[in-house]
Amino acid sequence: MYKMSNRVEDFDKTLTPAERAAPTFLEWSDETLARGVRSLAMDLYDSVGFSGSSAQAAAITLDKVLRDANMTEMDITLGNTKITVRIG
Repeated sequence: MYKMSNRVEDFDKTLTPAERAAPTFLEWSDETLARGVRSLAMDLYDSVGFSGSSAQAAAITLDKVLRDANMTEMDITLGNTKITVRIG
């Protein structure tokens, strides 16, 4: 899975106490959210390339969705394709 780089750690250090305490990143200001997305996207692109970064971003997003919903598994159907996402 994804290991946080110095770039993302540096961004993380810029968060205010209120941003850290927010229940989700959707509570952040547009500027903070944009900086976070840029840091993560640049880091993913550097580590796995464009197509790999898309897969990593999807995996990180799905992991967050499951954890926020206190779920350990979710099935997603896209046309004729069924994807099962599991934590653990």
